[in-house]
Amino acid sequence: MTAAIAVKITAAAAQLVKNKKFWLCIATAALFPIAILVLLLGLLVSIFISFSYDMNTNLNDYAAAVTAVAAKNDITNYLSPYLVKAIDSCDNELFSSASQLEAFILNNFVQTTIEETENIDGTKKRVVKHRYYSTSEMFSIVQNAPFNLSENDIQLICELSLEPLGDFPTDNIPITPGEMSNPLVGWVSSPYGSRTDPFTGAMTFHNGMDIVAVNWHSSVHAIYNGVVHSTGTHKSYGNWIMLEHKKNDKTFYTFYAHLSKISVFSGQTILSGQVIGNEGGQPKEDENAGDSTGHHLHFEVRLTPQSSSHTNPLAYIVGY
Repeated sequence: MTAAIAVKITAAAAQLVKNKKFWLCIATAALFPIAILVLLLGLLVSIFISFSYDMNTNLNDYAAAVTAVAAKNDITNYLSPYLVKAIDSCDNELFSSASQLEAFILNNFVQTTIEETENIDGTKKRVVKHRYYSTSEMFSIVQNAPFNLSENDIQLICELSLEPLGDFPTDNIPITPGEMSNPLVGWVSSPYGSRTDPFTGAMTFHNGMDIVAVNWHSSVHAIYNGVVHSTGTHKSYGNWIMLEHKKNDKTFYTFYAHLSKISVFSGQTILSGQVIGNEGGQPKEDENAGDSTGHHLHFEVRLTPQSSSHTNPLAYIVGY
């Protein structure tokens, strides 16, 4: 009896082994957990890529909107897209189109004035002018309607946009806010002061400020009238330019590093806002990028040509 049962079981097992559906079930059971794992990993990767793309696109959208509003309204001064994004984040606005974002910027970041001038024939003409509010003006505006942001919100905006609060000493060199040009259209990725070194992980002092261009290889501008003191290439700074400036019988120097192109020569006279080179510093793509994790301009203000005489650049330029 037992032997007969064993024979039947063996025959049934043999028949089952020959059955393709049986092996299909076994394979499906074995591969199912692997397929689920691969699917979950793929989903996580797609979410990460989508998030990273959205973040980059989001910032580019703000920069494009700032540029578009300036072009449409003949605005010549600068507005940081990082500042707009930071204020928008605190205000919890949601925009589904570029036109809505431009309207938000136009309604909240632009000052409109009407000037009345007299023509030669004695008739009067009204001229409408627009400009972006300065950083300090914006910090006053956002405390009122429609933003009504608190001091904590404003502090958060400063941290998000890396905008300075208050004024910085200018080492007895009198500077009127907005008097000097901005060196690059972009946003600050690493401000002046103590920071964690991106290569060593140690706490170090950053002698200047790093500005990431809205567009890679954008033009770099002299912030003030002066003379090209020197140019060169350095292991850490890559291609660099140093300008010498004089104001009210006082001399100071500006230093521009991680350039993809140098467009000036030593001894050349430079005007404020003049293009002196192009932003660079993209590892493996820009020649002589220096020690850099991505394209940007390293900008310093010095009281002498020596790097040890650095001072806070935000005392000299506005809009970041």
